[in-house]
Amino acid sequence: MLRIIVVCTVAMVGLLNAVTMADEPAAKITDMVVRGQIEGKYITFSMNFTAKTTQRDVEVPLFNGDVVLERVMQPVSGYRLRYDAKQRIYYMSWPKAGTYSVAVTFAARPTVLKKTDWRQARFDLPASRVRKLEVVCDRSDLEVQFPGAMNLEREIRDGRLVITAILGPDQPFAVRWKPQVQQLDAKLVVSSEANTLARISAGAMNIDSLFVFDISQGKLRDLSFRVPKSLSITQIRGQHIRDWSTTDQADGRILTVTLNRAQTSRYALQVMSEMMLPTLPVTVDVPVIEPTGGLRSGGSLAIGTDSAIQLLIEKAAGLAQIDAVGFPRMSLDRKHPRHLPRGKSFFYTFAATPYQLRLKLADIVPSYDASQRLLINLEEDDLTLDADLDVDIRDAPIRTLTISVPGQFVVANITGSAVADYRINSAQSINGNKRIEVQFKKPVLGRTVIKLTLELGRGPLNVKQMLHPIKVIGAKSQRGYILVAAESGL
Repeated sequence: MLRIIVVCTVAMVGLLNAVTMADEPAAKITDMVVRGQIEGKYITFSMNFTAKTTQRDVEVPLFNGDVVLERVMQPVSGYRLRYDAKQRIYYMSWPKAGTYSVAVTFAARPTVLKKTDWRQARFDLPASRVRKLEVVCDRSDLEVQFPGAMNLEREIRDGRLVITAILGPDQPFAVRWKPQVQQLDAKLVVSSEANTLARISAGAMNIDSLFVFDISQGKLRDLSFRVPKSLSITQIRGQHIRDWSTTDQADGRILTVTLNRAQTSRYALQVMSEMMLPTLPVTVDVPVIEPTGGLRSGGSLAIGTDSAIQLLIEKAAGLAQIDAVGFPRMSLDRKHPRHLPRGKSFFYTFAATPYQLRLKLADIVPSYDASQRLLINLEEDDLTLDADLDVDIRDAPIRTLTISVPGQFVVANITGSAVADYRINSAQSINGNKRIEVQFKKPVLGRTVIKLTLELGRGPLNVKQMLHPIKVIGAKSQRGYILVAAESGL
């Protein structure tokens, strides 16, 4: 059984124009949609449009040709039908002027063109401005034409052939169709291109491989891949997948994907996988998913990390490094976008599989410097210390920062745009100094300023005051300025 859906908006001139007045037409047709269905030798249609009449009893021609009206769905009542047998035209009219929605179904008798396999349905429709045509076929081995049409486009949507075109205003509506020559079963000849994104995080390497298969000969029904045992398949995406499974072998595993519809031109499959990583630092080989049975298997590889992980290339064989702008951006469809790693990344192309890429992974240790601006206020009843710590954090973000302050002071306040909270760790006090753990709202990378206010809490006069330095624990360098100010009279 063969089904086609034909969608068109048609404009006509000539015999099917409605009765007109001297200045403007008595009936105007808009929003015309025609849907067709082919079953074997026969074709049926449904037609919807809006008719606006300026006079009563204006007859609007529905269609003209070798067609038969089957049913009127709209309007339900309040209309009249007339058939002109001589001209083979169906007319519809209304007793009042107004705007009416029309929905009808009709059958057209196709004819067989002489000395060909082409079948054709041809008829005239009411006048309208735009004439857009579309044919949707349930099977891809159908050849469809719109005689006299322009801008013909063909594509496959959900396994069905879709043809669109634009028809000129002086052409009648016509559609031709015939089955294409049946393809002979031949030896499968297929090549593949892989687009692989490998993203390294703490404890795992996630690999997203998109394979595009170009079929030169034969029919593709099953896909087979060689998968390392260290790699776990988490998800398979693609059209017409019936099932997939893995089989263990001595040198790895075989992934088999079975399709419920044979592919004859181009097919895309996305394989999502994951490999667990031991505690860093570690040296690891990037696993390769290798298609089997193809004449050529090339592609591209992007590998990187979004985490604070140091990534070094120890060995690369069968790969050619490229710039990031040269890496092809590919996706299975709009519902499943694929994003490159945002951190340090490497990009390669390869002409064949398997290739070899060995990485050395280690944690990135953050480094930071501190610049201090200290103001010591000497008063008769107290001694206060205001400190601005400008910390420049590099290489990796940090969540907490430890600061050592003089032990005799009370921490009055700690603020900063990135500061969430702080706590005094008395267990880590050294030489009478206090240690303060400052917690940030989110991991901080770059410059941030922390403001501290310390108070002695008693009068400092007539007593020698020893002020130990404020230190940012772990900072590679610390420098700054000290200003000592006393109130009047001291």
